[in-house]
Amino acid sequence: MRAGRRLGIAALLALGLGVVAIAVSLGVSWTMYNTARIPGRSMEPAYRKNSVVFSEKIDGAAVRRGDVVLFDAPERLSHGMSMQRVVAVGGDHLVCCARGKLTLNGERLDEPYVAHGIADGLGVRYDVTVPSRRLFVLGDNRRDSMDSRMYLARQDGTVPLSAVRFRVLDDNSAPVAWFATGLAGLAAVATGLALGTAWFVVRRRPAAVAAS
Repeated sequence: MRAGRRLGIAALLALGLGVVAIAVSLGVSWTMYNTARIPGRSMEPAYRKNSVVFSEKIDGAAVRRGDVVLFDAPERLSHGMSMQRVVAVGGDHLVCCARGKLTLNGERLDEPYVAHGIADGLGVRYDVTVPSRRLFVLGDNRRDSMDSRMYLARQDGTVPLSAVRFRVLDDNSAPVAWFATGLAGLAAVATGLALGTAWFVVRRRPAAVAAS
């Protein structure tokens, strides 16, 4: 097989693989994952102000207690999404506070993620049975969070499952892997273009010799 033909085939293969890798990476990233910058301190200490988090698209019905979710709350914010932790789901009975702890379904709730170990923070007392298909959400920094406690007069401060858009990931390996796939695709495309240029030069060389 002539060198020029080999270069052409290699260029086409590299370009094809690169385009496929980029398309798959963009498709998965667009439909399954999201990045968000945390604007405030309501989720400290686990999530610091201005840090960036990866999240996965999720149906609200798949959310579990302890998940940190991004949800639309137009009645709470003029725009954008809220990021808070799910403390109770439909049917749960949540009470604040017994000896500085929340009580969930009659048992004291262990919350190692709250800032300074403070489960209350604002002195707001509540006794809530979460309605079906709704969630009670709180910030981890209970002294600086506009969460369900601020909206108890409206559906006991809960948000509907349909408002949930994403769940924050503790393990970022999956989105990073897809991002790396996209970078590899870009590298393959660049390689394919370089090989294609070399193929063009090789093809033109005999004609240039004949002309001289």
